[in-house]
Amino acid sequence: MAWERTVRSEDVTGVLSRVEVRGRPVLLGRTADGRAIAVAPRCPHENRPLDGAPVTGDEISCPHHHYTYDARTGENRSPRALLPPSLACQVRDLRVYPVQERDGWVWIRLRRLPR
Repeated sequence: MAWERTVRSEDVTGVLSRVEVRGRPVLLGRTADGRAIAVAPRCPHENRPLDGAPVTGDEISCPHHHYTYDARTGENRSPRALLPPSLACQVRDLRVYPVQERDGWVWIRLRRLPR
């Protein structure tokens, strides 16, 4: 898939905000170390919107149930880490998209990052 230009780099903050890419909603944010990220617009826990969710350090916190996800990989950090293995394996990860910043713009690809 081709890289898609989204918004100016200066407009991406530490709070997830919605953009449309080829008619699909995507959330953009920035980690504490300045890295731009792009994720699916809904939490996989109960399919609730993640618009406005904070990115603290390298972690996204769902504003509805406080599930947390690694902002770079989408891996669920909590509650997965607190659950027994038989339940932890049922917790889904957040979809994350590849991101590049160049020429003052944030570019993403809509395919899922490899694991």
